[in-house]
Amino acid sequence: MARGVAAGLTESPLHTLEHSLEIMRIMDEVRAQIGVVYPNER
Repeated sequence: MARGVAAGLTESPLHTLEHSLEIMRIMDEVRAQIGVVYPNER
């Protein structure tokens, strides 16, 4: 990460922002399907 920041990059070419968002969407769907709710979501 430090090298990317030093090079002026705003995201990793291997792990893009869209990739991160897609992982979070999948994780949210899995949580919804199995009924996991965090205290701050109530």
